[in-house]
Amino acid sequence: MNKEQVQQIINVLGGVRQRPGLYMRQNQASGFLDGFRLALEMLSAMGVPTSFYKEALAERGWEWSLAAPLAEMQQRGLTEEEKVEELLTIEIEAWKKVLAQIEQPENGQ
Repeated sequence: MNKEQVQQIINVLGGVRQRPGLYMRQNQASGFLDGFRLALEMLSAMGVPTSFYKEALAERGWEWSLAAPLAEMQQRGLTEEEKVEELLTIEIEAWKKVLAQIEQPENGQ
């Protein structure tokens, strides 16, 4: 996957974050993102490496677990809208890490 493709993924997710109601119903952010990731993996054989996703979670104050971070979001009392915003933000931040890694060799040249 090249940097233009990763930037397009970030742009698409940013659009979803701005208008989540066009892409998913309430309580479906996790399912939407699972489907989005699966489609990307099927098309490109690449998703966000787990290490980048874990970093993005930690940077936003969430712990990694199999239910991460939905269970913790529910415990903290986030509204559905806040959960959608946060899940999309985490996903975007993880993809930005992928983009930074792709661009890193260019910065050294």
